[in-house]
Amino acid sequence: MHRSPLLQAAINERFFRAWDYECDGAFPHCRPVKDEAERLAAQIQEENSAEDLFAAAEGDLSFMRGSSFRGPERYAREQGTRPVAFRQLELLLHRHVGRLYLASVQPPSREDRVCRMVPGLFDALSRRDGLLPLRPEMVLRKMNHDRYLYFGEHALFPHPGSLLGARMLVGCRHEQGIDAEH
Repeated sequence: MHRSPLLQAAINERFFRAWDYECDGAFPHCRPVKDEAERLAAQIQEENSAEDLFAAAEGDLSFMRGSSFRGPERYAREQGTRPVAFRQLELLLHRHVGRLYLASVQPPSREDRVCRMVPGLFDALSRRDGLLPLRPEMVLRKMNHDRYLYFGEHALFPHPGSLLGARMLVGCRHEQGIDAEH
């Protein structure tokens, strides 16, 4: 699932909801995500009996009360198993994203995807904490909302589970004339 367009969307989009893909529509800008969501929901329905899915729904108080990301609509059996399959997909995505966030705080490795793809990055990481020391030339003065920094010929973005919440600090320190290494 690590190469999954659906998982990538769940990680990258601030307001991602698996439920947005339950409805019908063209989805021209995110067709791979919609296709995968449909395929996985259908697979959940195929691999589980209707009674098992109804039992899963009835045991999910948030879903039954209408307080999942589906929205305020309460679930009832008359709606069938499709909403239950999307709820299971929502829970599956939540678990996968949680595991990735936990993995993101592990020490870096030469085998990490970004270290394999960006020459010299692993060797530039601090031996003390595995973080990349920032230098003013790595941070652009004018940046958009998604902060990034340069390392050689590559733009690096903070991991969503680490610095993304404080991304405005990357660049602001440089813009204010503060040494970015501290």
